[in-house]
Amino acid sequence: MMPQRPDPATELLMMKPQYINALFYIEGSTLDNMALSRAKLEKSAAVIILSNKFTYDAENEDTKTILEAMIIKKYVNSERKKNLDYENRMKKTSTWMTYFSNIQVE
Repeated sequence: MMPQRPDPATELLMMKPQYINALFYIEGSTLDNMALSRAKLEKSAAVIILSNKFTYDAENEDTKTILEAMIIKKYVNSERKKNLDYENRMKKTSTWMTYFSNIQVE
């Protein structure tokens, strides 16, 4: 996820047969919840964070990469907890519906 389109070299890499159906490039920022939601990170098997290895300020780049990882981890944990809470509520509702449907009215 980057605020701009990938460079031509990255686009060529993403077009390789082994990556074409498994790799998705999302334009956006990790600081934007809408972009994180669009990426459906909570359903992904993995997230790869790329950093600029040619930067002149390696410490700043590392800090940015670690911050992005922490934001993504927090977002994914939050979304998975929401989904789990929803599933648990649905199971309880289903259990009660089954219980009431099995009660015979006399």
